[in-house]
Formats: sequence, structure tokens, C-alpha cells
Amino acid sequence: MDPTSRQQAQSALYIVFLAALAAVPPLATDMYLAAMPLIARQWDEPDSRVALSLVLWFVTFSVFLLLCGPISDKYGRRPVLLAGLSVFTVATIACALAANVTQLIAFRILQGAGAAGPSAMCMAICRDRYEGAQRKRALAYIGIILGLAPMIAPMIGAALLRFSRWRAIFALQAALVGGTLLMSLGYVETAAERLHGPVLALLGRYRLLARNRRYMLTTAAMGLILGPFYGFIAFAPIVYIQIFGLSNQAFSLLFGANALMSMLGAFTCTRVMKFWSDALLLTVCLVGCAAAGRAF
Repeated sequence: MDPTSRQQAQSALYIVFLAALAAVPPLATDMYLAAMPLIARQWDEPDSRVALSLVLWFVTFSVFLLLCGPISDKYGRRPVLLAGLSVFTVATIACALAANVTQLIAFRILQGAGAAGPSAMCMAICRDRYEGAQRKRALAYIGIILGLAPMIAPMIGAALLRFSRWRAIFALQAALVGGTLLMSLGYVETAAERLHGPVLALLGRYRLLARNRRYMLTTAAMGLILGPFYGFIAFAPIVYIQIFGLSNQAFSLLFGANALMSMLGAFTCTRVMKFWSDALLLTVCLVGCAAAGRAF
């Protein structure tokens, strides 16, 4: 193989590595959705309590995302990445062995903390390694994986439920992320510079962002938009399986179709934004979301 071809192959493998890191959160959240009603029935628990295993996962994941960035700026990407993947793998194995819903919720919280590491480091490593057009290309490939994972993960979970128990879903998650952990052992540190000072002082940089009014308004708006989306993820298996009586396979297909429409919507926006202003496009999208929610 000539040097150019070898370099292209190495670049493609590195993108696959970053995409594997980015896929950890959607695999953790979407693969076991179809099993949530089954878990509730098996342990004779209300659906709302089992749903805490998803809600608190998101809470922990979000909090640790804020911590991973400053810690990696001080100690490097590699320690945070390996620690996050290790914690996630161990927590996922514990989820597969959980004896009751309380243990499942606790292990899912630990899993959320671990998932923040690879998720945050994926973007940080991409920023370290790529510039300009290369970074855009890398982010585009990662975005494709992030769009495909929510479509594929529920289908994999539903397929496993046909032939095995719900614990097999967590066993497969542990195997997949364990493989990503092995890949990460070969990762060479990309953070060229390290920040100095206590971690708490580095976290203080968030105060500067909090004082930025435009940033806070934008972040709040995005949070309000994502709120119903994550609510749908938590409530979807109850609606489709418990209320509408659909099979796990039908639920996975409908959930995947929702993710597909999200991808198509994003693609459509990239075309429409050439002719519409940002304000008009955002208004139309929000009105459409509100109308669809009201119809539902």
C-alpha cells in the first residue's frame, strides 16, 4: 500500500474510532427502551419508577459533561476517555446483573457518568486533531453515526428481546463499549497544551458563560426545545407498547422512523436556510412542533 492510501485508511479508521465514541450515549439510552415495560412487569413496579433509570441517566450524563471538559484540559483527553469507558463498561455489566429496580437505577446513574467521558472527548479530540474543512468533514461523518444510532439501537434491542431476556441488551452494550475501550488503549494524547490551576478554578470559567446574556438565552432556548424530545424518548415505549399495544418490533420501527425524520428535517433545513432567515425558519419549526404535539 502506497503512503497516500495508508494515510487515507488511517484517517478513515480514526473517524470510525471517533464515531464509536459518539455512539455510546444513544446506544445506552435507546437500545433498552423496548424492554422498559417488560422490566416493570417482571419486577411488578410502576412504569414511572422504571423510567427513572432513563431520566436520572440523562441528569447524571449532563452534569458530568460539564466536568469532563475542564478535567481533560488539565490532565489530558486520554485519562478522561479511558476512565469514562471503563466506568461505563463496569456499570453496564452491573445493570445486566441488577436484582431489582433500585439497583438498576443506581447502576444506570453510574452508567450515565461514564458515558459523559467518551461523549465529551469525541468533540475535544476532533477539535484537537482537525482544522477547517477537515474538522467539518469529520463532524459530518460523526453526525451521520449520531443520526443512525437512534434508528438502529431500538431495533437491536427489540430483536434481542425475541430470543433472550432484557439483560442481554446490557450485556451487548457492555461488549460493544468494551471493544471501544480496547480501541482507545491505542489512542495517543492529542491535547497539545494543558491548563494549570485547581479543577474548581477551571470550572469557574462557566461563570463567564453564565454572564453572557446571548449565550444563556440561546442555551435556554435549546434546552426548552430538547426537553420535549427527551420526554418523548422516556414516554415512547409506554405509549407504543403499553397504551397502543404494539409489539417491540413495531415500536422499534416507529422509533427509528422518528429518528429518520429528524435527520431529514435537519437536511431540509440546510437547503431552506438559503432562502429563509434564521428567525423565520426557527419560528416555522417551533410552530410545527407545537402543532404536532397538540395533535398528538
